[in-house]
Amino acid sequence: MNKKILLIQPTPYDQHGVLVKKNRLFFVGLALPLLAALTPEEYEVELCYETIEDVPFDTDADLIGISSMGHAVHRTIDIANKFREMGKTVVLGGYMVSLMPEEAQKYADCVMIGDAEETWGEMLADYSRGELKKVYRKKLTKLETPLPRYELLLNKKIGNFLPVQAGRGCPKTCSFCSVYCLYRGQ
Repeated sequence: MNKKILLIQPTPYDQHGVLVKKNRLFFVGLALPLLAALTPEEYEVELCYETIEDVPFDTDADLIGISSMGHAVHRTIDIANKFREMGKTVVLGGYMVSLMPEEAQKYADCVMIGDAEETWGEMLADYSRGELKKVYRKKLTKLETPLPRYELLLNKKIGNFLPVQAGRGCPKTCSFCSVYCLYRGQ
């Protein structure tokens, strides 16, 4: 079994159906380097931030992880469908997947609901054994994470700083906010 994972943060389409591209990404998400840090050492991990680079559809990775945010959900579906047509195993996660897991399951071999710290390793072990479940969900009991794999970002066209995490969730309960929908004021 190929022990390579490609983790993708899709870019959205603009109002004309063209991918939004930038020369530099100043606010890099922390999810992908954190997932890379939670991945056992026997796996090679590649990160793709589609806003600043093209998705490598010619990858030799068999496992494709896509983190979906609301603004890029249509692109997430397109990427997932293409990789599945190519015979790759697709795992979807991110807050849109967590809010709409039944819909996300239509486009993936497996979905990660909620925070992945306590389920990512389980999913990879199941995948290695050929026993991938359709859904992984576990309530986060503590927020202790390894140092993100920042070295995977260093050769990318990012701004002058690396992302950090000071907390998670929000104590506010704004009805329009996706963070509230996921964390419920935590």
